[in-house]
Amino acid sequence: MKTEITRNNVNLLKILRCPACEDERIDIVNEKFQCLACGEKYRLLNNIPVIVDKSFSFEIINNLKNNMSWEDYDSDGITKKIAEYSTNKKSIYQYITPSHRVQVGPTYESFLDTYNISGNVLELGGGPNSLQIPGVVNCDINSYKTVDIIGDARKLPFKDGVFKGIICNSVLEHIFEVEKVVDECFRVLDKGGYIFMCVPQVCGRHHTVDYFRWTVPGLKRQFSKFSIINQGVILGPAMFVSHIVVSLFRSLTPFKFVNSTICFILEWLFFPLRFLDILGKGNRDYEDYAHTIYIIGKK
Repeated sequence: MKTEITRNNVNLLKILRCPACEDERIDIVNEKFQCLACGEKYRLLNNIPVIVDKSFSFEIINNLKNNMSWEDYDSDGITKKIAEYSTNKKSIYQYITPSHRVQVGPTYESFLDTYNISGNVLELGGGPNSLQIPGVVNCDINSYKTVDIIGDARKLPFKDGVFKGIICNSVLEHIFEVEKVVDECFRVLDKGGYIFMCVPQVCGRHHTVDYFRWTVPGLKRQFSKFSIINQGVILGPAMFVSHIVVSLFRSLTPFKFVNSTICFILEWLFFPLRFLDILGKGNRDYEDYAHTIYIIGKK
């Protein structure tokens, strides 16, 4: 039996537990991950362990069988294809195009540095944009190249208290059983560990599977198990203003080309408004209409 399967300098065998029976004895048997207690076997998909309870996470299993990605099972066609992770710095052109996000809140890197987090960190739903640094484990429901474990946030395949930090951005709104996710985050976080949770507040629906929005007080209440030590804005209200103006014209006429042309022009006209978010940074009234908000909690 193998004693080490490493991703980003993390030995997965030391942090995994069986989501079916919750036993911590998982090993590699005949090239598959297997629970030594209940015998449940977990396959590899594109060399990524799929550690989910088949009887509980049947939707995830079915989507994987059909080789469906997050974009594929957006039946309403709302979401855009997610950009893949890149180590290249953004060009000047990328900073002055409508796709640029003017982030005024903490980044993952600044969060880890500010709270001096060392050790294992869970990136929940990192998708193809995972942080990709030593110690970070990207757990997602898809088999993107940067995913380390395919797992269900409602029933995480990890032992109690194995992470010093948890980072998560714009994932919670896509899971109906939010309380289960909060409970699981609390369980796998070590005592004294920190969680950085980002969610939308004033934001249009961006996927078929998109259920919730939060205010800062609501998000703090949702994570009341944790001691909330910081809160604020990730993306400001100007981000949403440009989005909503463009959306008003997406179906203005029966002609798709005309609509697309109008939206293209409006995107370029209104996107500079996003830089106004920098001026509002730190304003408590500003967060009431923010696009994306966050809390930082401690266990």
